[in-house]
Amino acid sequence: MNILIFASQSIKYLPLDQWIFNDPIHEKNTYVLFVKKEHEEGYQDINQLPNVNIYSFDNWEKNNNIEKKAIDLHFKNNFDKLLSVREGDVERASYIRDYLNISGQRPYSAKIFRDKYIMKSFVANNGFKTPNFQKVHSYIDALNFLDNYKYPAVIKPIDGAGSVNTLVLKSKEDLDRFAASNSFANMIIESFAKGEVYHLDGIILDNKLEFITVSKYINNCLAYQEGKSTASIFINQDSPLSIILKNYGKALLNILPCPQNMTFHLEIFVDNHEITFCEIACRTGGGRIAECIEAELGIHITKEFIKRECGFSNVIDVQKNKWDKYRGWILSSPLKGTLVSMPEEIPNEWVFDYWKFATIGTKFDGANSSVFSTAALCCEADTESLLTERLIEIDKWFKSNCTYQEVKS
Repeated sequence: MNILIFASQSIKYLPLDQWIFNDPIHEKNTYVLFVKKEHEEGYQDINQLPNVNIYSFDNWEKNNNIEKKAIDLHFKNNFDKLLSVREGDVERASYIRDYLNISGQRPYSAKIFRDKYIMKSFVANNGFKTPNFQKVHSYIDALNFLDNYKYPAVIKPIDGAGSVNTLVLKSKEDLDRFAASNSFANMIIESFAKGEVYHLDGIILDNKLEFITVSKYINNCLAYQEGKSTASIFINQDSPLSIILKNYGKALLNILPCPQNMTFHLEIFVDNHEITFCEIACRTGGGRIAECIEAELGIHITKEFIKRECGFSNVIDVQKNKWDKYRGWILSSPLKGTLVSMPEEIPNEWVFDYWKFATIGTKFDGANSSVFSTAALCCEADTESLLTERLIEIDKWFKSNCTYQEVKS
C-alpha cells in the first residue's frame, strides 16, 4: 500500500520508529509522512529508510499547502490510506480523503465526532440523554439560552479539545466577564450536568469493537481552572456500574458513523446511575490513558490502530491479560513562575510511569487546559481508594519538589 501519515506530533509522542518501522512487514508499503517543521529532526532516522519520504510544514494548523501537497503527491503515489491520530487533524484528513477518494473516514463522520453541536444533536436524536444545548453566535444568544435553562451552564468551542476556553457560568457576572474578552463565534452553550464524570476508552478494528475500559475522573477536565491537577483512575471493570457503562458505550457506538478502524474517548456524566452524554472523540484520549491501558492489558491502542491501518495483521486478544492492579494517572498542573528544577526520579515504587512534559526555563502562568501540565505520573495500587490517595499524594510531593522563580513584571 501507499500510505500518507499526518504525523503532527513529535516522535516522542508518536514513536513510529518503534511501532511500525521496526517490523519487517513495513517494507511492503511505501510511506509519506507530513510532520511539523519543529518536529522534523526527530523523524530523520525514519527518513533514511528507502520506502519513506518526509515533508515538513510550518504553521501546521493554517497551512493550506498541506492539502495542496497531499493532492500533488497523490497523483504520483496514488495513496491507499491517509492516517491521522490527532484531534485537530480529523476533519482535515477526512476532506482530503473525500476529494481524492481514499478509503477511510469521510467528512460526514468526522463532523459528528468533531463538531459538538452536530455531535450532541445526532446523539440526542437517537434517544440518548444530553444536557440542554444550543449553538451560540452572540451575547444575546447566550442570554436567551440562560433565560430558558438558567444557571449554571457551560460555554465552550464547538470544536475544542482539552477543555481549552471552556468556562462554567454560575451567574450573569460570569457571562459578562466572558463576553468582555471573548467572541461567541463557533461556541456552544449547555446546561451544567450533575454527577461524576467517567470516560470510556477503546478500539475498533475492522468494524469490530475489541474492548472498552471504564475510568472515573477524580479531578475532572475543568479542575485545572481551580489550580487542581486532572486525574483519572480505572474502576473495577467487572462491577455492576462498569457493565452498565460498557453497555451504554456499545449502544452509542452502534448508532455513530464510526470508521472501520478507530480508537475512541467517550466522556459521560453519571448521577445516581442516570447517564448523560458529554462528548466523544474518534482518537485516543489524552493524559496517560493509552499508557495505563497498556500497563493493564499489554495493548497500546494508538499503536494497534496505526498498524491495522497500515495493513499489518495484528491481533488483539484481551483474554490473555487481566486486571491485576488498579491503575490511574495524574497530570501535575504547573504553578506560576519560571520552572527552575523538577525531580529526575520518583522514589515511590508504585509510580510505574513518569513522563516529563515541561522543560527547565519554561515560564508558567498556571494551567490553561486539562492536559497542560509539567509532568504525568501513573500509579498503581491494590484498591481504588488507595490508588486515589496515592495520586493525590504524589501530585503534592511532585509540586513541592519543583522549583519556580518568580517572573517579574
